[in-house]
Amino acid sequence: MKFSHDTDGKLVPTEVLALQACVADLEQQLDDRPLATRAGDIAHLKSALSLQSGPGLTDEDNRVLALYQEGVLDFRHVFDHFEQRLVAVMAGVHGE
Repeated sequence: MKFSHDTDGKLVPTEVLALQACVADLEQQLDDRPLATRAGDIAHLKSALSLQSGPGLTDEDNRVLALYQEGVLDFRHVFDHFEQRLVAVMAGVHGE
C-alpha cells in the first residue's frame, strides 16, 4: 500500500486521497448544476418519491424543491432533505 501526505500533512493511504478528490469533484459538479437542468432533477426526484406509499410531498418538501430550482440550495441540501425517503424507496423497489 502506498502512502502520501494529505493537505494537513498527515500520512494516509494514496487510495484514500484519490477517493477524497473524487468526492470533492462530484460535490463541486452537483453544486454547479445549471438552473436549466434542475427542473429535470426535480422531475426525477418526484418520480422516485411517487413510488413511496404515503401522503406525497409536504409543504416543506415543495419549499426545498422551489429553493433548489431558484438556485438558493444546492443538490446536497435537497438530497439531505429527502435522503431517508429515497433510501426507503430504493429498499422497497429492490425488496419486491
